Parts: sequence; C-alpha cells; structure tokens
Amino acid sequence: MATFRWHVEFLLPGLPLAQPLTLDTIHVVPSPRGENGRSQSIGHLTFETEHYLFDSAARAKAVSQLEPVAVAAAALGGSVGEPVVTSVSLENRDTLEASGVPIPFEGHLTFQFDVLAADIDGTALTKGYRAALTLGPQEAPLWHRAARWLWKANSEANPYDQFLALWIAFNALYGPKKTDGEPSAIRDYLADAIPKESDAQKLLTGLLVEDLQLLGASGLRLRRDRSWQVADELQAVLGLPETKRSPRQVVTLACLVIYAVRCAIVHEGGFELPRDKEMHLVWASGRVLKAALMLVFKSRLGL
Repeated sequence: MATFRWHVEFLLPGLPLAQPLTLDTIHVVPSPRGENGRSQSIGHLTFETEHYLFDSAARAKAVSQLEPVAVAAAALGGSVGEPVVTSVSLENRDTLEASGVPIPFEGHLTFQFDVLAADIDGTALTKGYRAALTLGPQEAPLWHRAARWLWKANSEANPYDQFLALWIAFNALYGPKKTDGEPSAIRDYLADAIPKESDAQKLLTGLLVEDLQLLGASGLRLRRDRSWQVADELQAVLGLPETKRSPRQVVTLACLVIYAVRCAIVHEGGFELPRDKEMHLVWASGRVLKAALMLVFKSRLGL
C-alpha cells in the first residue's frame, strides 16, 4: 500500500518565540517582525496518509494537527487569529510517480495564526499543547470551538464584533451548564471553572479597576421584568473593603453584567445602554471577558 507523505509550511503572525520549538511533527522557528510590526514565527509540519487527499481533506488533517497549538497559544497569548497554510506539498511525489502510483491532484492550502502577546515561553506552550492533546472526545470540541471564536475576536477591528465573538467563545464553554437560564449557567460554570478565591484574585489583579467600576455603574438589570439590579450588586461588592469581599463573587457578578451588556446590544430587551457609555462598556466588557477566557483556558490546560 502506498504512503503519501505531506509537508505543510505555515506562518504564525504574532507568536513571539525566543527560540525554535518542536512539538511532535510540528516545527516552529522565530522570524523577523512582519510589515505591520507584529511578531511572527514560521514553521512546518509533516503527516502521512494511506490515500491521496483532496483539498478539503488535506486542510482538515493539517488544521487538526495545529489546533492543539492554537488552544495552548490562546491560553498563553490571548490573541489568536483564525488559522490560514502558506503551502502544502506531497513530499514523496516523485517516488510515488516513479513506482506507478497515480497522483490525481496536488492541493494548495493557506492558513495563518494570529497570536498577539508578550513573549510566549516555549516550555509553557509545549505543556499546553500536550494538555490540549489529552482533552476528551466530549470536552475537546467545546474548547476548540471557544478557541475558534477567540481567533475570530482577535481578527475583528470593530469593537462590537470583537465583544460578541468573545461572548460566543464564553457561551461555548458555559453552554452545557444551561438547564435553568443563562445567568444560572454562567454562575454554575464559573463555580467549577474558577473554584478558588486565589484563582479569581489572579484574574482581578490583571484587570483595570476602571473597567469593573464602569460595569458596576452601568445600571444594567436582568430578568424579563428587569427586577434584578445586577450592576448595582457589583457596584456594592466593589465598594466593600478587599478583606470583606469575595474575588469569586466579583468575577461572577462582572460576567453577569457583561451578559446584560450582551443582551442590551443583541436584543435591546427593553433596556437601552446609555449612549454616552455604550462604547466604553463594550470595550470594558471585552477586556474583562478576554482575561476571564484566558484564565479558564490556562486552568484547564494546567498552565
């Protein structure tokens, strides 16, 4: 039986590795910054198949091998763009043709990672990659879907599109908890994903206090009758001395206010965001949500 050996070359814009890194058959090498000033790395991977692959099948195979790298990079860098390969070639084409194996078509693929972050440690990326490979069959699709929407968010220039893509990434993770409405699912998910006060404090330490204060002062409410003054609850908790407030409660209430922002944007549900605050709330919500996503990614990957 013939063996088809594929060679895939790729570019990883925004991935600031300090030195070459090998992850199984994936080889990544640092590269000079691109024209837009973003750091980048280039690399290649190889894989073998027993049958010739047409474009869509070759694409799926290559992306499936790179996806764990993207999941790990999302945890460490937080700004992963949608994958697109600079070239795919059949490495042993001459040998196969010489032995009489028909080659019906040689596909050409392009993909790219957009990973914008401070320097990413190769050891941490390797650890995250290994952990991503061990995600179970029920869990892996959720994290991969969340990572894809994170890529989408980081490829958007419009702040509303960025925020909504980040929310969909978050929704992909808390969705399985939904049995009694969105707020309950969010609370239940965060209780599992951020089980320790110290974990929540790590998140809060990296956030802008002004973003949390803006969410708390937004006046947003939840429930159909708008009886749940969730923003006021957040504002009240933020007003407590640090020794008397729960970091986990702050994170949960902030995410619930962000859910209210999302509802106001998507549905306007009888409650319109104050026009002078709307854009600032969208930016603040996006920053807090991205930080929360990075935390749960890191936690699940053991980083």
